[in-house]
Formats: sequence, structure tokens, C-alpha cells
Amino acid sequence: MKRILQLAVLGALFAAGCRPNSGNPTPYTNVTIDLSHNVDGRPLYFDSLMYSNNAGELYSVNNLEYYISSIRFYYRQKMSFSSDTVVYIDARKPYITLPFYNVPEGSIDSVAFYIGIDPAHNIHGKIAPTAQNVAMEWPDAMGGGYHFMKLEGHWKDGSAQPGFAVHLGTNAYLVQAGASLKRTISAATANNFSASMNINEWFRNPNIYSFSSDGVYTMGNATLMGKVRDNGADVIQFK
Repeated sequence: MKRILQLAVLGALFAAGCRPNSGNPTPYTNVTIDLSHNVDGRPLYFDSLMYSNNAGELYSVNNLEYYISSIRFYYRQKMSFSSDTVVYIDARKPYITLPFYNVPEGSIDSVAFYIGIDPAHNIHGKIAPTAQNVAMEWPDAMGGGYHFMKLEGHWKDGSAQPGFAVHLGTNAYLVQAGASLKRTISAATANNFSASMNINEWFRNPNIYSFSSDGVYTMGNATLMGKVRDNGADVIQFK
């Protein structure tokens, strides 16, 4: 059973990454990624109606929870490291660090990963029944498994401030994401990298998402979940 780790116990997070066969003399090292959240370069402050999407709508973020899984490092366009760990992330946590162990030394081109849980493990009972994971379950009647993301807040509609809930779930809406990372890692260096999720990227490129014209609830709506899924490909970038 794949381990689901909470942020409070990330110390042993990615120790089970895949190594090449034992005959490969390539030395190994450790890598850490510090993950933060922003809105077009501005820090993400919760419960503040201060951000504007590409539809010109003012909004706030009150909750952001999601999973990252199947993280892969590519060296010269070839996958050289992978981890089968799934991580639950609560963006309200002030410090989010993802450690990786037994990573081959060399020049990384890019990192690929899912925002969500891969299909083999997106099944009720496949992950630990922690309070966070139970709260992220997707209803059986709608396909089962788990929410891949919950992005919730309020937006300004005239004088009113109604809520919105951008939720993703079910295998068809798993986000295949990635980012360029042109770095050389070795045991002689710290190998500490910083990455950040830009919340506004969920609402643009290739699809402009508008609360007023598209709607405020995505759960169960194939068209809206498809738009958000496609927008998620580049929401996380390295600094």
C-alpha cells in the first residue's frame, strides 16, 4: 500500500525513490524542495479579498488542499529518479519541504509529477484513513477515490461576496504537471530548490476561467473540471 504522509511527518518522505540497478556506479545525494504559494508573484494570504483573476474578478482564497504524486526527475530528457510517495498538502502550513533521498548526481532538466493521486491508488482504502484523507474522499456515486484539489474562497460579485469551490477528482481529471529545472546536483552542494504554485494559473492558460460566466462549483461538471485540469499543467514552477 502506498504511504500517504502528512506534512508534520515528512522526515522520511521520499526515501523509497527508485535507484538504477546496483551495477551503476553513479553516486547519490539528497535533494529538498521548498514549496510555497503565490498569486502572480504576490504571497498568498488567506481570507483576503485582494487578488484578481484574468477575467477581472476580485477573489480570496480560504482553503487550498491538494495531493502531489509520482514525482520524477529527468536528466538529459531521460527519467533518472522517481518516487511513488503521495503527499497531502495543506497550503496554510507555513513551511512545506519535500525531501528526496538517494537521488543520482547529475544535471536535472525538468521535474514531472501529478497534482492528484495516480489511478492505481485513487481508490478508497488504498491510502491511510487519516482525518485529512477521509475529508478528501470523492463520493462513490461520482466515481470514488479522492479529491485531487480543493481550492475554495469568495469573489466579489457587485456588492455581494459569494463563495466558490474549485474541486478536482476522478482519474479523467488528474493533472499532469511539470516544470523546467536546469540544475546540477552533487553531494558537494546543498541541493535545496524552491518552487511555488501560482494560484492564478488555475484560472488561465489555456482556458480563462470566470466565476460569473463559468460558475462557482466545478465538482461533477466535466467541462469545468476539464478546463481547470488543463490549466494546471504549469501551476508550479521553480524559482
